[in-house]
Amino acid sequence: MAPEQQDHYAVLGVARDASQEEIKRAYFEAAQKLHPDKNTAAGETELFLGAQQAYEALSNPKRRALYDATLPPQKKTFLPYEHKLTYSRSDMAHLDEPQMLYLIMELESPAEARHSPAPPLNVCLVLDRSTSMKGEKQDKH
Repeated sequence: MAPEQQDHYAVLGVARDASQEEIKRAYFEAAQKLHPDKNTAAGETELFLGAQQAYEALSNPKRRALYDATLPPQKKTFLPYEHKLTYSRSDMAHLDEPQMLYLIMELESPAEARHSPAPPLNVCLVLDRSTSMKGEKQDKH
């Protein structure tokens, strides 16, 4: 994949092993959100065209296979836990006012470790909402 080429899977927000139905659903959700008739925000037309191009490449099995052949091998990440994320909403509109998004994160040990005696998994989640690095300080780091 050329450096300037966008990852079609990332554009649609689906995994590389997504089914045709998942790809179709992701495209229709993106099209409803980004279509120029419904969304006139600056830059959204380009996002819509990117989603359209991604769908054209991934919806056809032959084109998808050709595209997949250009991708670098997918890196496997082995985590000491399994996780599931659930969001309170699937997308957020571009608004000039604060918005709220809730996230439920479920963590558990891998399936193979659940049946063997093992030390407990300690998890620490830190959310930094301070403004100490806002502005010029953030730009330097």
